[in-house]
Amino acid sequence: MWLDFDLRLVTMLLSLLILVFGGCQQAEQMGEPERDLTLEKEVFPIGGDFTLTDQHGQPFRLADLKRPVLLFFGYATCPDYCPQTLARLAQVYAVLGADAQDVLTVFVSVDSERDTPEVLKTYLSHFDMDVVGLTGKKDVVDAVVKQYAGFYEVRDEGSAAGYLIDHSLYIYVVDREGGVRFLLRSTDSVADIVTVVRQL
Repeated sequence: MWLDFDLRLVTMLLSLLILVFGGCQQAEQMGEPERDLTLEKEVFPIGGDFTLTDQHGQPFRLADLKRPVLLFFGYATCPDYCPQTLARLAQVYAVLGADAQDVLTVFVSVDSERDTPEVLKTYLSHFDMDVVGLTGKKDVVDAVVKQYAGFYEVRDEGSAAGYLIDHSLYIYVVDREGGVRFLLRSTDSVADIVTVVRQL
């Protein structure tokens, strides 16, 4: 029993280390081993409640939801990971069918300068699923990123959309009580995500 608990704790801590020190490019390049998709009762020692502004300009508090959440950090002009992840999650909702109404996707922008509520509303309207886009002042967003042991860094190299941002690639699986129960990877399939979500 204690051995099982210790192994789960080690796995959890290793995941957190990867989360803290891995940016966009690093996470994509790492060859991560397959792991058990079964949720454990223990929650990760990160996360928790926060309040930001949603895409309708209204205050959003995580603790008010009382429903499962798929949370990840990104930004509206992200050229690859963010639209790919949102498209994959839209497929997850399609597979879940009627059960999808219990799950909310929360997209927390790390681009406070450009991602206004109006920008997020337009961006997220392209994805057919229940999703909330959140933004706020930089110091408030930074506090949430730190709270979830996340990472982001603005890169000076320009693109057609302006500056780029390296950021954490994990999807945080949050239960009804607000605890982080699992970290989904950017490479997880629709089937893997559905397997995890159905356990909430």
